[in-house]
Amino acid sequence: MAQLILNRNKKHFSQAGETPLATNEIIDLFGPGANTEYAEKILNGTADLTEVTDDVTLQLLLRLMRRETTLEIDLTIDDMMNRYKKWDERTTTSPSGRHLGHFKALYCPFRSDNDIEKKEIEDTRSAIISLHHTMLSIATNNSFVYNRWKTIVTQMIEKDKGSPKLHRLRVIHLYECNLNLLFGIYFRKLQQHNEDNFKLNEGCYGGRPNRRAIDPVIVDVTQTEIAMILRRALIRFQNDATACFDRILNHLAQLNNRSFGLPAEIAKIVGIFLFEAMYFIKTGMGVLVTGYKHTRTSFVGGTGQGSVASMYIWGMIVS
Repeated sequence: MAQLILNRNKKHFSQAGETPLATNEIIDLFGPGANTEYAEKILNGTADLTEVTDDVTLQLLLRLMRRETTLEIDLTIDDMMNRYKKWDERTTTSPSGRHLGHFKALYCPFRSDNDIEKKEIEDTRSAIISLHHTMLSIATNNSFVYNRWKTIVTQMIEKDKGSPKLHRLRVIHLYECNLNLLFGIYFRKLQQHNEDNFKLNEGCYGGRPNRRAIDPVIVDVTQTEIAMILRRALIRFQNDATACFDRILNHLAQLNNRSFGLPAEIAKIVGIFLFEAMYFIKTGMGVLVTGYKHTRTSFVGGTGQGSVASMYIWGMIVS
């Protein structure tokens, strides 16, 4: 059974592997994190796109990925700790066993009648927080991906309780919590920049502040009723993309992220992480020993269900 699920997931996450811009040659040309000389040319608008494809539609797509600005985003200790404080401790994370509760304990109040003991504990706490911040800073400043981050556990959850049909299993990727925190801090600040500068498509409601899941339904009904009252023709396009996060080409996603202003160091971390990550299956019976990963002969795409970055990446793609 576990092997069947493994084969199903490999097939599911390779769906985009047959698309025109998913070849190994194009991945090498762009780099996993859009970190090559040719990727810079595309971002600067100086690339000869006929080197990539003769398809005018694909050339237009790449031409739209011209960079307007690059944000300077700092990762502060306050950013890190505020993120941990808002995170529900019950959230399942960290295949390595570094439970979210270990990090949340760093800001819990410590009470003691002994002032000397209390100061020693507070100093130790501050040193541990500073160490965690330093590790994240080293990664961001050098586009370094820790080996621990490269293990992803894919949790399979029944969509229909009591009916574990292979095609009705929900896929949730479990990442290391400090990696997901890193993505959350940088992509949230990028999203705030995009919102402030009206860079996102107004028809996109997913993952955006002050927008509810019910809003598109209200807009849909209102448009229909207005058209009926005025007796006007109405043409609409609605798209609920199937497995949209799972079909994203990661090298193109990082190129697009950088065109919206994501720092190159972060785009490189995301790209390298997704191309080198090893995926393991987790069911009610435990974690399967064997896994799968992206290789030159076995494509694995998608930014992952469970990644904080995925909803922001998709929002920029459809914009």
